[in-house]
Amino acid sequence: CGKTQLAAQLTAPDDGRPAGILLHGGNLAAGHSLNDLAHHVVIQGTPVPSMEALVAAVDAAGQRAHRRLPIIIDALNEAEDPRDWRSPLASLMETLRQYPYVIVVCTLRTAFADEALPQNVARLEIPDFDRDVVEAVRRYFTYYRIDPGDARLPWGLLRHPLTLRLFCEVTNPTRKKLVGIEAMPGSLTGLFERYLEQVARRIAELAPRTNRYYELDIRAALDEIGLALWEQKTRSLDLATLRHRLKDDGRPW
Repeated sequence: CGKTQLAAQLTAPDDGRPAGILLHGGNLAAGHSLNDLAHHVVIQGTPVPSMEALVAAVDAAGQRAHRRLPIIIDALNEAEDPRDWRSPLASLMETLRQYPYVIVVCTLRTAFADEALPQNVARLEIPDFDRDVVEAVRRYFTYYRIDPGDARLPWGLLRHPLTLRLFCEVTNPTRKKLVGIEAMPGSLTGLFERYLEQVARRIAELAPRTNRYYELDIRAALDEIGLALWEQKTRSLDLATLRHRLKDDGRPW
C-alpha cells in the first residue's frame, strides 16, 4: 500500500485506543498556516480554531485512553509549496512538548524531505523491496508468466511494488501464455505509455454498441484528465466539471 493507506491505518481506531486525526497535505495552500489546516477538523459542527487547539483536544483524548494518539499530515509533498512548512513544523515540535499524549507524523516523498522538514525531526524511511527484491520479482514474474531469460532487467523500476506490478501488467496483462523480453517496456515512460494504451483498449472493448467509445477518443480524454489534475494541483476532480470539460455533460448515464 502507499502513504495514504498507511496513514489511514495508523489513525484508525483499534481495541486499544481511539482514532487519531488524519490531515491531508494537499490542503496546505501557499500563504496559509497550520491553523488553516486544523480548520478542516470539525467538532460538534464547529471548525477547530487552531492547530494547538487540535493538539490539546487529541492530548485530552489520549489521556483518557492512556495512549499516545497520532495526528498525521499525509503527503506533505502535495502542499502548494512544501518549502513553506519547514518553519511552522519546527514551531509545532516545540508546542508538542506540552502535550505528551500526542505524536505528529508527516508522510512525504523522500525527495521533498530536506526542504519540507525541520533538520532535527526524527525520520523513518520506508524502503522498497530492499533485500527481497530478487525474490519479489521472481514471484511476480512467475504469476504473470514472464520469462526474462538472460535479459538485463530494469531493477530501478522493479524495486518498487507499484512499478513492479505495472511492469508485469503491461508485459503480460492476460497471463494466457508465457512471454519473453520482447514484450517488456524499457523505461518508466514506456511503462506508463503502454499502460494507458491498454486502459484505452479495454474501455473501448467494454463500450456498449449503442454508445461506442474509440481508443483515440479515450486517449484524448485521459490526456485532458491528466492536464486538469496538473493545472489544478489536485488528486481528484469534480465529476460535473470534468464531464463539462470533456464535452460529455449531455450524455445520459
